[in-house]
Amino acid sequence: MENLETKAMKAVLNIEKMLKDLGMKLTHVIEYKFDYHTMPKGIDYGD
Repeated sequence: MENLETKAMKAVLNIEKMLKDLGMKLTHVIEYKFDYHTMPKGIDYGD
């Protein structure tokens, strides 16, 4: 039977893995799918 410390460590590692996966997905969306041409009118990054 696992003790409380082992259960807590597994939970922390699981949360860390989930956050890392989420971060990689967000990075992908921001870098490859975000297109500033789809921004609403009135926001101009050009001139």
